[in-house]
Amino acid sequence: MSISKKYIAIISILLLQFGIVQAGTYYVSPTGSAAWSQCTNIDTPCSPEVSMANAVAGDTVYFRGGRYELYYDESKDPAYYWYRGILSPSNSGTSANPITFVAYPEEVPILNCHTTSQLDSGPQDMCRAFGNGDKNYIVFDGFTIYADNGTKMGGLIITGKNIGQRAVGNVVKNCVINGGSTVITSTDNREGIRLEETSNTLIQNCKLYNYRQTTDWHNTAAIKMYFNDNVTIEYLEIYNSSAGIYLKSDIDNSTFRYNYVHDSYSAIVGQVYTIRNSDNNKIYNNVLANNSFMGLGVIQNEDATADGWQVYNNTIYNSHYGIIAAKGKWKIWNNILMGNSNRSLRTYSGNILVESDHNQMSPLNNILRVYAADQSIYTTLTSWQNSGELEGGGNPGNGSLVADPKFVNSSGNMNQLDDFILAQDSPCKGAGRSGVDMGANIANVGYVPNRVVPKPPTPN
Repeated sequence: MSISKKYIAIISILLLQFGIVQAGTYYVSPTGSAAWSQCTNIDTPCSPEVSMANAVAGDTVYFRGGRYELYYDESKDPAYYWYRGILSPSNSGTSANPITFVAYPEEVPILNCHTTSQLDSGPQDMCRAFGNGDKNYIVFDGFTIYADNGTKMGGLIITGKNIGQRAVGNVVKNCVINGGSTVITSTDNREGIRLEETSNTLIQNCKLYNYRQTTDWHNTAAIKMYFNDNVTIEYLEIYNSSAGIYLKSDIDNSTFRYNYVHDSYSAIVGQVYTIRNSDNNKIYNNVLANNSFMGLGVIQNEDATADGWQVYNNTIYNSHYGIIAAKGKWKIWNNILMGNSNRSLRTYSGNILVESDHNQMSPLNNILRVYAADQSIYTTLTSWQNSGELEGGGNPGNGSLVADPKFVNSSGNMNQLDDFILAQDSPCKGAGRSGVDMGANIANVGYVPNRVVPKPPTPN
């Protein structure tokens, strides 16, 4: 390296450390062929591959509209792509200066990702268009993703798996991701968005659909998560999937809110086993509707915990099970649990209800301590409110109802998001804690193209 280049490199590192970045703006198109230095001009775009290799902290890379055909590099070992996307950046951003790959305004970049049978030990029925490349502070914003012209499973991955540490601060937002018309037979892991070994990931305002397996085994999911903390998943619409969001292992201090998961097998499903606890998660303001098996459930497999969960202001409608709670201390309030045919609430042995109040349950059919000798079943509000089932022997059910919540049902079929708005004479209006409505605030739920998401308030 020459002296001048050496000093430039040192200066660049120092600027990054102090958050002073000379951000660049670059342009990509499906037929772009310019060098990186030229694609600062919208009329001379480069290829996606060039942008991934060169973008650095603070850069914004605009993808022009059109269809991008993405193919595996078949000279690589098939295992290479299991934890990577076809397009993955070479550099990390910073907290103040992420690298942003974004759709050009008013245009739609479509990533058509091609599977290949030559990757014999790789995912032949799925193709990941994007990956974060084990890098931090990468933003993917505004893409449509599918595989093999919409017949196979398109997706992306955010991970630090290849480097053995959690990738930090990555964002996926405003994306539409299609799982394809093929219902797969494999029970191995297949998903639209995979999060593994991450911290502070944000998935926001995306639509995912068509992630189906023939027996609805939940290893096929629109979103699957392993070993993550402080994740936020919000404003999504997910449908026609075997599992909507699968919290498979070790998910802590994460938030799932404002999501509309419908017409799937299970909406939000978690799992705890061996020593892989999933603790201190919040599930609120979601509509989980018309999912044939489960609205929200955390499955107890072995001696691990799902401790410190808070579940509130959700509308869970027309599933076999409304809520299933694994071992740990749970707080459940202000939910509408309507038409869940088998159980509104079911808990495993070792679950402790710290709080359970101001829920609307119709029918009320709660079963507690499944697989334990002292199993109890409650089918009336009176028996529930006198059960002593709270921690320390307190009674649950304060302010709870067993009534028709009176949804507006404007479609007449209870299959549209707006159907779950409460009518003005609903008994759930103002019946929650502190006089708020029970159930989800429908105005804040689901995917909306070009949604402007309000910034959270600044902490005092």
